[in-house]
Amino acid sequence: MIFDKQNSFCFNTTLVATAGAAVVLGDVIDLWGGAASLPNPVPPVGGPLATVADAFAGRQSPIVGIITTAVTQAANTVTLALTIADNAALTTNPVTLWTSGALAAATLVAGYRLRIPTGFSVPLGRQQFIGWLYTVTTSNVTAGAFTSGFVTQVQTSPNSFL
Repeated sequence: MIFDKQNSFCFNTTLVATAGAAVVLGDVIDLWGGAASLPNPVPPVGGPLATVADAFAGRQSPIVGIITTAVTQAANTVTLALTIADNAALTTNPVTLWTSGALAAATLVAGYRLRIPTGFSVPLGRQQFIGWLYTVTTSNVTAGAFTSGFVTQVQTSPNSFL
C-alpha cells in the first residue's frame, strides 16, 4: 500500500484529547483543490484530473486507519467518524460517511486497524472537505496516536501489515 502526503489525513497524530465535543483529527483533504467550486460540468470518473485528490473523489478507494500508539484511559470510549462537509472545520453541513461507533479505549492498542470498507466511495462534488472527527467520552485521553489516509491498494496477503 502507498500513502502520499496529499491524500493522507494524519501520520502518527496524537489522540490526546479532552472529553466532550468532536474535534478534527489531523488534516482535512480539500477535494476541490482549493477552487471555489468544481468545474461545470464535473469531469467524469476517469476523465482529466484537476488535483491529486480527484484520483479518489467519486471512485471506490481504500481508506486505511491504524492506531500507532495505544490509547490510554480504559474507562473511555472514543468514536472516529469519516466526515465530509462544506468547510475545513467539518461543521457546515457535515455528512458522516463512515463511523467506528463507540470503541472502548482499552481495545485501541498499537496496530489496531479500523474496519473501513475497502471499496469505500467518496462522493464527488457534494462537499469540498473530507476528514476525521474524533470524540472522546468520560475522561481525557492522555496517550495514543493514529495514522490514516487514502491508499492506492491494500495488501491482503496472509500476515500482511493490513
